[in-house]
Amino acid sequence: MIKHEVSVGVPGKLFVAGEYAVTRPGSWAMVAAIKTDFTVTVTETSGLSALTTNVDLPDFSFSLQQLTVPADSEWAFALSALCEMNLFAKQEIAIHIESRLGFGANKKGYGSSASVVVGVIDAVNAFFELGLSENRRFKMAANAHQKVQGSGSMGDVAAITAGGVILYQSPGAQIIPLNFPWKNIYVVRTGAAVKTGEKLALSLPDDFYQMSDEIVLRLAKTKNFEEFKRDLDANQFLLLTNLPEGYMTDDLELAMSTIRGYDKLAAKISGSGFGENIIVFDHGAGKTVLQEVKLKLELAGMIFEKVELAETKYE
Repeated sequence: MIKHEVSVGVPGKLFVAGEYAVTRPGSWAMVAAIKTDFTVTVTETSGLSALTTNVDLPDFSFSLQQLTVPADSEWAFALSALCEMNLFAKQEIAIHIESRLGFGANKKGYGSSASVVVGVIDAVNAFFELGLSENRRFKMAANAHQKVQGSGSMGDVAAITAGGVILYQSPGAQIIPLNFPWKNIYVVRTGAAVKTGEKLALSLPDDFYQMSDEIVLRLAKTKNFEEFKRDLDANQFLLLTNLPEGYMTDDLELAMSTIRGYDKLAAKISGSGFGENIIVFDHGAGKTVLQEVKLKLELAGMIFEKVELAETKYE
């Protein structure tokens, strides 16, 4: 019999701008948290603690009182998150992760590993009524993610923790919720999965970081769609001219050229590139245009779908 159960929904993320520059401490990015069907459920258990999921991972049993992260564990992100919480004296628990974000080569690119660390910490915090603030939970999740992945800015963790659209300065120096004016957001999914951490170890010139920060800070302030679109294009061009060949795949190039043909749509590759996603902002393009874009991309084997911003919750 279930005596006590807590279930939390966890957003995903899409980078709007600055995703490479923000890997250098002190630099900026704009990141959107989007609603997903990712959930983490915690229940009481009379035996050992357990981790289970609907994706292709084996169940894992452990004790909160002797918690470690085994080398190369497929559950490393969840276990690392629990280690950050120091729950040695607490009752054993069962944690179930339900995800449609994909796994391995089939992942959607919405930050599933960041969703795991944030979701586990949020759900366990609620289950044990620990009262941890959003900022404290972010720091725990960021530390857990960093220990496993070993790279990155933690902008994905910040956005998933905070919800909405944020202006983020690495490494966790500032998280600023934005009153983002363009709520009609779409994503293009190419179906190519990328290990982001492997793409971030690049040597980029100092002026790249300066220019990226200038663009991101302008994007965060503007309420004019034409200016927003111009600066989004500027950020995209900066990435194209500084990143290695392959950042703009054939599918991404086709999708970007298709979307740029419409004045009321603005778009940018979201994340590390080399596949995965494009984030698209609609400023009244109309149903006919959106259906036209959807059809063109589907004929090329890509998915074009509407996404919703996750609720802003950061303190």
